[in-house]
Amino acid sequence: MVLLPASLFVLLSLLTGAAEQENCLEDASQHWQQHHNEQQHCIDKFDEQHRDSLGSSSACAAWADAGECENNAGFMVGHCTKSCNLCAILRNYSARCPAAPNRTPAVVPGQMTSTFERALRPEFSHLKPRLLSREPWLLAFDSFLQPPEIVALLRHGEGRYERSSALEQRQGHGVSSQQSEVRTSTSTWCRDACKDDPHIRRIYERVSNVTRVPAANFELLQLLKYESCPRLGHVSCQYYRSHHDVIEELGKMLPGPRVYTFFL
Repeated sequence: MVLLPASLFVLLSLLTGAAEQENCLEDASQHWQQHHNEQQHCIDKFDEQHRDSLGSSSACAAWADAGECENNAGFMVGHCTKSCNLCAILRNYSARCPAAPNRTPAVVPGQMTSTFERALRPEFSHLKPRLLSREPWLLAFDSFLQPPEIVALLRHGEGRYERSSALEQRQGHGVSSQQSEVRTSTSTWCRDACKDDPHIRRIYERVSNVTRVPAANFELLQLLKYESCPRLGHVSCQYYRSHHDVIEELGKMLPGPRVYTFFL
């Protein structure tokens, strides 16, 4: 009999471009989760989400009259699209998220190999790196997290885990995210207080130092939880079936494709 203990994984994906753009509809972790119907129907999403408390009034209209469409564009474009008369931009990704003409990718051709080789050098010996594979590149760091950082990760995940979702129904730029039998774990995202925690910031800095990718290019850190089960194959086992961890739509978006993934 094989006994599988409950496991907690922390996943951090790095992008070739900046993950968050001030004037885009959503941040990078949500770009590819847009539902197709949100692209087709122009609404004031904030008003719809708070209809019970707003009644027939419109917070978006009031904010638009106060000049928030210009002063707080990053929020208003995605949440008060109709009141800001930006319906056309909602359907036009390149207009909504224009790329800076002088932007450069975080990882240029040929840099990935040198980054992995660099991580094996003495300057990172305190992280205890181990080479697992060169084709493809795969490293393990046996001393990457400090105890206070582990405590912080566990604390920020407490009481926030929900059934994990998987990508489904690709249509154009829109990709819906929904529950699937492909993935049965529970998970949560490191936002707000978690992201601002000094312990979490140190993790980001360490990852950035190893990979030579700025923290601005990181997707939100994700905490994943797999409960224990009595044996492999048991109905209570939680899993994520084999899959290619590639979101093709990101290749056409400002954040760009994923280039590295950290499991902590």
